[in-house]
Amino acid sequence: MKQYIRFFAVLLSAVLFLTSCTGSVTSGETSGDAPETTVDSYRTDREVRDDYKSIEISGEHDIRIFFVNAGKADSILVEADGKHYLIDTGEKTSVPKISAALEYMEVERLSAVFLTHSHGDHIGGMPMLSQHWASDVCYTPAISGEMTKIQKAAASASLEPVMLDPGQVVELSEGLYFEVLGPIRFNPLDENDNSLVLRMTVNGKTVLFAADMQHEEEKTLMRAGFDLRCDILKVGNHGNKDATSTAFIEETSPDYAVITTDRTVDENSAHKSIRNGLESVGAEVLITDEYDLGILCEIAHDGTITMENVAWGHVSDDVEFVSISKEEQTAVIRNTGSEDLDLSYWFITSDRGGELFMFPEGAVLPAGGELVVAANDSKADADYKWGDAKVWNKNKDDKGTLIDRHGNVIDEMLSE
Repeated sequence: MKQYIRFFAVLLSAVLFLTSCTGSVTSGETSGDAPETTVDSYRTDREVRDDYKSIEISGEHDIRIFFVNAGKADSILVEADGKHYLIDTGEKTSVPKISAALEYMEVERLSAVFLTHSHGDHIGGMPMLSQHWASDVCYTPAISGEMTKIQKAAASASLEPVMLDPGQVVELSEGLYFEVLGPIRFNPLDENDNSLVLRMTVNGKTVLFAADMQHEEEKTLMRAGFDLRCDILKVGNHGNKDATSTAFIEETSPDYAVITTDRTVDENSAHKSIRNGLESVGAEVLITDEYDLGILCEIAHDGTITMENVAWGHVSDDVEFVSISKEEQTAVIRNTGSEDLDLSYWFITSDRGGELFMFPEGAVLPAGGELVVAANDSKADADYKWGDAKVWNKNKDDKGTLIDRHGNVIDEMLSE
C-alpha cells in the first residue's frame, strides 16, 4: 500500500509542477468571475520567423573566436571586423580567465553580450565583468523558465534584455550575422533545453554555438528544417551524455568540435561516448580544459581554419600569501620583489565558497610591502574590502588562490 501511496504522490507532484510551468493566474477577479488565466510569455512556444531567409551572407571578414578555458562553464568571445561579442559570461570564478581573454584580445568595449540561458555557469560572471567592460546591448532567448535570473544579470550591467526569437538575425557587420535557431519550444523540465542557439556563416565556413542544448531542443531544431551542417560545433552542455545525440552529430557533421568544461569538476563532461560519436564523423575534438587560457580559432578570408592554444606568461612571480585567517576573515599578500607591482585586475578566490575579489585598476603593491584584503564583516584594518560579508569558512578547510591579470595561478594557501 505504501508503494501505491508514494507512486500517486509523485504523480500528483509532477502534474502540479507541469501545471505551474504553463501559466500564471492573475489577481484581477471582478464581479465574482473566476480569475483570468494568462500565459507566461517566457514559457510560450515561438513561431520561427523568416528573417534568416532574407539575409545575404557575403564579403570577406576578419574573424577570431576565443573559446575561453572558463572551467566547467561557457564563455566565448567573437571578434568580427574589429567588434567584440561575448557569448555567455561563465560563473563567478570564471572571471579571472575571461578577464584575461578580454585583455589578450584588446577589448575596450563589448558590442553585445549574449546570455544563452539562466544557469549560473553561463551568466554568473556578468556582474563583475560589467564593472570593467561595458556592453552596448544584452541579447537573451525569448523563452526561459527563469527569466528573472537573466534579467537580473543584465541589470547588473545596466542593460535591458533584448529577447530573440528563432529565425531572427543580429547583424555583426555588412554581410555577417548571428542567426538565431532556438529555442523554439519551451521545456519546463530542463532549462538547458531553453538555450539560445546561434549560427554564424563567415568566409565560407559555418559555426554553430549550441550553448547547453540537449536532445529535446536538438529535435525541435531538426524538425524545424534548419540546415544544421557546420564546420565548427560548440558542443552542447559541456559534452555530457544528455546532449549531442547521434542524429544531431550526423546532421551537423562538423570538422571541429569544441567542448567547454573542466573534467576535474565534472568527470561526466566531455564524455567518451560523445567524443567517439563526433570523431566517427571525422571531427577533431578540442576540450578547453586541455588549453591554458583557451582556444583561439581564426577563420581566414580563404576559409582556412586554425586552432591555437593561448598561453600568456606570468605578470610576476614575486607575490605570495603571508596568511589567510578564518578568524579575522583576512588574506594578506606580500611583494617579495624589488619593484612596485601593479595589481590591477589581479584576483583572490576562495575555494570553499567560490567568492572572488578583483583588485581595482590602479592598485599597487609596493616593493617589499604587504596588503590586507578583508571580508566586509571583518574588524581588521584592511587596504581593501572583499565585498562579501564573510569569505573564509570557519568550520572547514578553505583555500585561497592568487591569480594574475593573465589568468595564471601565482600562489595558493590553506586558511588557518
